[in-house]
Amino acid sequence: MYRVLSDMSNHLHFDHCASLGRLHVPAALIVLGNLNHLLLVANSSVNVLIYYCCGLRFRQGLRKMLTCRYLAVQYGSIAAATTALQKT
Repeated sequence: MYRVLSDMSNHLHFDHCASLGRLHVPAALIVLGNLNHLLLVANSSVNVLIYYCCGLRFRQGLRKMLTCRYLAVQYGSIAAATTALQKT
């Protein structure tokens, strides 16, 4: 993917580093990029837990969404809700 998105001079650099068996960017940059992705996922996961613990409306809404009662109220019955879900 890197080769597709960069210009020709970067290809030469990438190929030269690859022929030497070396990385084309500092290893710290790769490690920090992976750490960044890990922290983003952890942040998203913790946010849901914080909202669930602190927000009554969020908790009630989430419970309704994750149960058949929510769909049954919205569509009139569990059978209608199941049919509606199968159509989507």
